Amino acid sequence: MKRRDFLKYASKLAGATGIAGFLPWSTALRAEPYTGTFFVTIAAQGGWDVSSFCDPKENIDDHVINHWSSDGETIQTIPDSPITYAPFARNSDFFQKFHNHMLVVNGIDSQTNAHDAGVRHNWSGKLSHGYPSFNAIASTIYGSDLPLAFISNGGYKETAGLTPYTLIQNPDTLRLLVNSNQVQWSDAQFFYQDELDIVYRYQRERLERLLSKDNLLPKTRSHMDKLYQARINNSQLDALAEALPETVVEPIDKDNLFNTLLPQAQMALAAYQSGLCVCADLMIQGFDSHDDHDERHTTNLSRLTNGIEYLWDTAESLGIAERMIVFITSDFSRTPRYNDDNGKDHWPIGSAIFMQKNAAWGNRVIGRTSETQDALAIHPETLTIDSSENGTLIYPSHIQLALRQLAGIHEHEIATGFPLDAELLDLFNPNLNT
Repeated sequence: MKRRDFLKYASKLAGATGIAGFLPWSTALRAEPYTGTFFVTIAAQGGWDVSSFCDPKENIDDHVINHWSSDGETIQTIPDSPITYAPFARNSDFFQKFHNHMLVVNGIDSQTNAHDAGVRHNWSGKLSHGYPSFNAIASTIYGSDLPLAFISNGGYKETAGLTPYTLIQNPDTLRLLVNSNQVQWSDAQFFYQDELDIVYRYQRERLERLLSKDNLLPKTRSHMDKLYQARINNSQLDALAEALPETVVEPIDKDNLFNTLLPQAQMALAAYQSGLCVCADLMIQGFDSHDDHDERHTTNLSRLTNGIEYLWDTAESLGIAERMIVFITSDFSRTPRYNDDNGKDHWPIGSAIFMQKNAAWGNRVIGRTSETQDALAIHPETLTIDSSENGTLIYPSHIQLALRQLAGIHEHEIATGFPLDAELLDLFNPNLNT
C-alpha cells in the first residue's frame, strides 16, 4: 500500500469510527485545546463521618453520637445560610469561606456497608459491577480526542471501555510523560533526535504493513488503536510542558499535615490549563475509622478541607476557577455511635457536596436525616421533606444523574447508554429548597 493510499484509508477509518489513533504518530489528528468546564471529583476514601462534617448531629440524652457534643459544643450555623456544620476539625474555615459556592445533599442512602459496593454505587450510580464513572462518560463526550481527557489519582476509574484514563500516582509522572526521552533526575537524553526519527519511521511503516492486511481481526485493530492513542504526537504535549509548574508543591498543607491532595490538585489543574484534560479524580485516604475515630477524622477532615481550599485558591490564581465544578463524596458514612474502641463503624446514610464558584444553586441544602442519622424521604418535585407515599429516598443514582445534568450530558447518547434507575431530581434549581 502506498503512503498516500494508506493515509486516505486511515483517515476514512478514523472518520468513520471517531478514532484518531489509527493514524501514524507523526500524522495523528490533533485535538483542539479543551476550554470547557473542568470536572473534579474528590473521594474521601473509607467512609467519612458526615455527622462531624456537613450533617452535624448532637447527642440525644445519654446516647453519645459525637464527643464534641459531650464537651458542650453545638451545631454551627452561618448567617443567611441553611448550611450547618459540626464544630470539628477545620470545618469552620471551610464552610464559612465556601458556603456560597456549595450545595450540600444529606440523607443519601448508599444501600450498603461494604467499601467496594459503596465506592461503585456512589461514583457510578450503580451497585453492580461494570458501570462507568461520571468522569469516564464526561471525558468521552467532551474529550474523546484528548490525550489526558481523564486523569485519575486512584479513585473509582471504571470506564466500561469508553475511554482510557491516565493514572497519576506520582506528580513526576506527568513530567516524564512530557519528557519521555529524558533520563530521570538528569539533563541527559536517551536518544538523539535523528535516532528517534528512525524509530518513529519504523513504527509508522510497521503500522502501514499491519493495516494493509485484509484479515486483520477487530481485537487486533482495537489493540493497535490503544497503542497509537498512547503514542501521542509530541507537539500535543507541548502545551502541557508549558502549563506544568516549575516545581511540584510539597505535600504539606497549611496545618503542616502531610496532604497528597495538594500535588494531585496542582497536576490536575496544569493538565486542564494545557487544554488536554476534561476530568480528574482526586483521592484522600484514611476515613475508615473503626478505632480512635475523633483523632483520625480530625486529621483527615482537615486534610480534605485544606486540600479543597488549595484546589480553589490555585484555580483562582490560574484564572480558571470560573470553569470548574467539584463533586465530593465518600463510600458511605459512619455510625451515629462509638464502638468499644472509640471508633465508628460503617453506616449507609451519607452526604455529597457540589461546588461551583458563584453558582445560582449554591448556599443550599437538599435532604435531611433524623436525629439518629436515618434518611428522610423528599418530594421528587419540591425537594422538601415528604413522609407520604409520594416521597422518595435519595440514592447515589439520583446524585449521579443530577451530576450528569449539571454537566449537560444527561441526555447524550453515551450517557443514556448507561441508564440510571432514578428520576431526575432538580437539585440545581435555585428556587427549590428544603
